[in-house]
Amino acid sequence: MPWNLTHPDLAPLARFFAPTNLTVAAVPLSETYRGKEPYVVYAHLPQPLAGPVVALLRGGPKASEILHFLAHLGLNVLELWHIRSLPEKDDLFYSELVPEALEMFSEVKVRSFPPQPLERLLSQQPAGLVVAGRPRREEARARFCARLASLPVNVAVVDIQEPLPDFSGSEGPVTLQHPPIPVFPWNSFPLSQLLRRKRSQGLKVAAALPTLNEEATVAKALSAALEVKAQGLLDEVFVVDSASTDRTAEIATGLGVPVYQAAGVGPELPPARGKGENLYKSLFLTDADIILWVDTDIETITPSFFTAPLAPLFAGPGIQLVKGFFKRPVRVTEQGTALGGGRVTELLVKPFLNLHYPGLASLVQPLSGVTAIRRRAAEEFFFPDHYGVEIALLLQAYRRWGPQALAQVDVGEVIHKSKSLEGLTEMSFQILQTVRDLDAVPTPGRRQDLFLRAYDEERSVTLVAKALPISWRPPKSALGAALDRGLSADGVLGAS
Repeated sequence: MPWNLTHPDLAPLARFFAPTNLTVAAVPLSETYRGKEPYVVYAHLPQPLAGPVVALLRGGPKASEILHFLAHLGLNVLELWHIRSLPEKDDLFYSELVPEALEMFSEVKVRSFPPQPLERLLSQQPAGLVVAGRPRREEARARFCARLASLPVNVAVVDIQEPLPDFSGSEGPVTLQHPPIPVFPWNSFPLSQLLRRKRSQGLKVAAALPTLNEEATVAKALSAALEVKAQGLLDEVFVVDSASTDRTAEIATGLGVPVYQAAGVGPELPPARGKGENLYKSLFLTDADIILWVDTDIETITPSFFTAPLAPLFAGPGIQLVKGFFKRPVRVTEQGTALGGGRVTELLVKPFLNLHYPGLASLVQPLSGVTAIRRRAAEEFFFPDHYGVEIALLLQAYRRWGPQALAQVDVGEVIHKSKSLEGLTEMSFQILQTVRDLDAVPTPGRRQDLFLRAYDEERSVTLVAKALPISWRPPKSALGAALDRGLSADGVLGAS
């Protein structure tokens, strides 16, 4: 193997990789190499070498060279790590570096991390060998290497002096055709900067919280929203309720939050009920430039649920819709039943998006109940009355403005009530109803769809039929124009 090992402790590095025709020098991280080898690896190996191999890269020509170098060394499986910075810099990583890695390695795992010191990241994340590029400036190199050499993890800093030979490690090109929807690093913007951007643009922001019998969690949700309002990021906080029969409305009123019954908003409209109806009715209750919708059944809600989704809208005038995403930890009940979150998302929506809307496949939580949207954009959309509203808004925004109008943010951790399998089946049906109707122009009004469920009994099959209706509200902008012309709401919406 043409490795020039200048220190015996680095011999495992040559054995770890497959034989290579490259002339490589392996030098301790603390030393400066004066030789003439075209490819130099400055290594620090305090532990036995093992997988996974992690490439910690930002993007650009140097990062591309390092990927090719690792492929030359016989590596097949790679973890590609990225510390998020600004969206325009992140685009380079996803649009160029990730597709290159997919062409060169048989398996690539891409991980994205919020901004943080390098030492903290490498001390908290398991890796057999972390590979990075060597800074160009000499003084920066010394500081960078000294920081890495102080860590109890295996690291290798690659310095490439000559162009690499042509090489392709795969049998054919595998390309990432759609750059991922950016993860906006909202927490890199201090509160003072967010407030300054909001005020400089003259933006008014409202948080509209949909509720239905949420007495156990609504106080925590509203308290978090009111805390953000006190900071100045929110101008309004109000509840749109679906005729709750518990103390939801009473608790909200006690906190000084206005409560509106969805059925009483726009009484000239034919009746409908559901989460989508609550979101639609919120458009009639505020003149805010930005509306933030947050589910109120979240047990672990924090102010970040109300702060994070606003940052991309303050920073980018082209952004129209922001989806919050979150961790969904598994909770085990007293009976030992594991309740994992996001089953409809993982089993139905993500496969559907990969096949039919691959530009949206990079969304972590496409059905998230944490959404921020510009009001003028929301007023151009059709709204179904039920749970299909999340996919409806997402697909309409994507079709109208493309992926550049979307962003996603990490809001924290979510624990909330987990639905039964039957409940999730009906939710999935509603999502498919929504997608079917969006393939044409949704017809305003109410339509019944029959859902037939078959049960395997001991000696027979039992069939249970359930009517699952869907009602569509037209874009509020069209409704307002029609009413201004003297048309009745029934004429615009169709019979209920």
